[in-house]
Amino acid sequence: MRGSVSPKDTQVLVAGCSLTGATAAVLLRHYGIRTLAVEQRNSVFPWPRTRIILGRPMEIYRTAGLEEQIRARPSQIAHFPEMARAETVAGPEWMRGEIEGLDEATAYGPAPWAPIDQHHLEPLLRARAEQLGARIECGYRLATVDQDEGGVRATVVDKATGATRTISADYLIAADGANSTVRELLGIGMCGLGVIGRYVNIVWEADITGPLRGRPVGVWFLDRPRPAAVIMPQDRPHRWILMVPHDPATGETLADFTEDRCRELVREAVGVPDMAVRIVDFGDEGVSPLVKLWEVGSSVAEEFRRGRVFLAGDAAHVMPPVGAFGANLGIQDVHNLAWKLALVLRGVAGPGLLDSYDLERVPVADATVGMATSHLQVRSEVGGKGNTTDGNVAVIFGHHYQSAAVLAENPDYSGELHHPASLCGEPGTRAPHMVLLHNDKQISSIDLYVNEFVLITGPDGQQWAQAGRDVAADLSLPLATYRIGDELVDESGTWAQAHRVAGDGAVLVRPDGFVAWRAKSSTPEPGKVLRVVLAQLLDTAKTPESGAIRTGVTGPWAAGS
Repeated sequence: MRGSVSPKDTQVLVAGCSLTGATAAVLLRHYGIRTLAVEQRNSVFPWPRTRIILGRPMEIYRTAGLEEQIRARPSQIAHFPEMARAETVAGPEWMRGEIEGLDEATAYGPAPWAPIDQHHLEPLLRARAEQLGARIECGYRLATVDQDEGGVRATVVDKATGATRTISADYLIAADGANSTVRELLGIGMCGLGVIGRYVNIVWEADITGPLRGRPVGVWFLDRPRPAAVIMPQDRPHRWILMVPHDPATGETLADFTEDRCRELVREAVGVPDMAVRIVDFGDEGVSPLVKLWEVGSSVAEEFRRGRVFLAGDAAHVMPPVGAFGANLGIQDVHNLAWKLALVLRGVAGPGLLDSYDLERVPVADATVGMATSHLQVRSEVGGKGNTTDGNVAVIFGHHYQSAAVLAENPDYSGELHHPASLCGEPGTRAPHMVLLHNDKQISSIDLYVNEFVLITGPDGQQWAQAGRDVAADLSLPLATYRIGDELVDESGTWAQAHRVAGDGAVLVRPDGFVAWRAKSSTPEPGKVLRVVLAQLLDTAKTPESGAIRTGVTGPWAAGS
């Protein structure tokens, strides 16, 4: 029997439908959850912001059926895969290397990083969400939020007419950006350094083929025109952005950045005094003024959950753009949250499962913000040669969750990130990427962790495999079972070793690809053990000893539900 149908306007209301919010809508509909997203802007912000989707988020988009579309819209950054430190572009470089160590990460997953500009990615996500059945309403500002044990009520304002309406939902995801209205209404503070820098963004066009000297550098950290200046390509050939540090304490205002002054700042950064430069007025694309002021922050919300409201993306954490971590962290926030909301709303799991969102994601955000802030400091030193990417692959793949949604083997875990080469199937970590054969087709093991819990057993794990099938059928749980040597073929013969289990062991992987529990070998009464494990993980109302586990879904989850 399915969980009860909510009488509310929607099951999940998403405030904000930029990158994080649109991803949330896609994933929620992937699980069949009624979803409404409201967004203030009537159109996508027209300038590139995020332009690199890292390997782990690309795995998420891969399982959502978006990988091919994303790779079909490559950013200009694809032609400039390196970064450098120098005084000016034309001058000698002090250090040059691969952008963010991206190639290193390709060994640890099935989906390499993808270069795509955010203003091209967002429409893909919104279209996919609507294709799956999500409602997206633009031009609405969220004004108030109230909640009780029964649900959430949000008042939204039509920005064009001023008309208001109330939307009722079971849960609310606040993906409304760094200046989150929802976070402010809830009174959730931010911890950390706060604003650590301000930049004036100048978009310009010029042929800098000569100063580049054939170098495919897409991120320049420069000392001129001011220390910590940055140049990056934009969304078309010969269009670039210069980010100039700005200190309002000097009395300088945006009005001081006239077209002539912007042109001189660009020439100084490139190192060519007489270079022909066209300053692109933001008004050219329906955005004004001539330049944009951007604040660089370094902080994490005190909590990511308040009752039935969850913070995600920039509403939960802000950080410098180095490492390309920011938006990518938001994608993983909602990936962690969507399956948990789906299980609770469908009556498969108890509400305690949702407590794990805050417990799992806050430490990850703390570590990631710290890494990005450290990188910025190193790359901004005057005359410095640092351009570190140390630790980047651990930020992408090496999270180690500690919550009731994981049956930990090491209760004294300290919270450090892991290099993906060391991932070995330990509960709380991302399941290792392995190439397997399924129905005579080569796949990544990561591709199995899409819709449901997955129990994979070693070649001698027949008892675990049968227990998994029996438990899934008896309790109508979304649980798929595979045995190496049967449904899956491991041509390398290393699956058991990679997961640190014996041939008769088993590994239980969550829908987000993180290991929830493992049995290193066989055990008496595997069915009873598996029932107890699932009852603990899902916060079900009753254990198998005292009665039936609360269940909801029968058969696969249909996105059109």
